[in-house]
Amino acid sequence: MSSLKDSNIIIDHLETSFNEGLKELINTHDIDLIIMGTQGFSADKSKIIGTHAQSVITKVKCPVLVIPENARFSVPVNIAFPTDYNSIYKSKVLDTLTAITNLHNSSIKVIRIVNPKVALTQTQFKNRSYLKDYFKATNSSFHRVNHLNFQEGLQEFIDSMHVDMVAIIAKNLNFFEMLLFKPSVVKMSYHTKIPFLVLHE
Repeated sequence: MSSLKDSNIIIDHLETSFNEGLKELINTHDIDLIIMGTQGFSADKSKIIGTHAQSVITKVKCPVLVIPENARFSVPVNIAFPTDYNSIYKSKVLDTLTAITNLHNSSIKVIRIVNPKVALTQTQFKNRSYLKDYFKATNSSFHRVNHLNFQEGLQEFIDSMHVDMVAIIAKNLNFFEMLLFKPSVVKMSYHTKIPFLVLHE
């Protein structure tokens, strides 16, 4: 059996704040991904992730994979990528998502959950075309789910498309509020089983 010092595991002890320590480790060791576990609810039972995970997601500029306590490992065959097409994503964040999907030839399922009466604006149409062009060499598909409630629409999509992971962009605070930080999200079941990949620009 190999010892820790013979492996690629790095053990560091830093006397600093949690986030500042993470930032220092990321810079020192050229970290590409932070992996954090969550028990499903914060201590006050009002959020599905704890204070540390929420702080890292919002303040540390590094991709974070949040894994719920009840998640069981499986190859991420289908990765849902919810978007409202209101933003143009930088190639840096899309490159990271593509690199992860290429590891297992995963399918990126770009999803827009929307009121059925709301059509795409010209800007949204342009941004969707940009994503389609970017992902044209990737195993990808584009979906629209007509639902008045974003969380319920995502849950239905996850169930019907057998989604193994959800990828979201850190700058989209609306998605964070709806998916990870609002008390109403605890009514959904996806947060107990599905890992969330949070990407930063």
